[in-house]
Amino acid sequence: MTAQHFAPRLAGIRLHPIKSLDPVSVSESRIGPGGGLEHDRAWALFSIDGRWVNAKRTPAMHLIRATYAPDLSSVTLAVPGDRRNVPARTFPFPGGTEDAAEWFSV
Repeated sequence: MTAQHFAPRLAGIRLHPIKSLDPVSVSESRIGPGGGLEHDRAWALFSIDGRWVNAKRTPAMHLIRATYAPDLSSVTLAVPGDRRNVPARTFPFPGGTEDAAEWFSV
């Protein structure tokens, strides 16, 4: 076999801008200051006792839909079919954390 058969290739890039929520496919991404992809897991949810809230421990996370603007400048969060009628809301991204935290608390 030649070296060509072993050459890695990038088939796609999927970011998870909010940990445990919907991913977004992008055609390119920059490396951020921490060494990871820029905007990947820019937000994460924490419980009152400081533990990560994720879909493995909190199944309700699977109900939340996150839709991002094409340039990742905003995110719309919604809970389709939720009987509590939590309204969908759009937040600036990655800013807007205070208002988003309030929405997640509901």
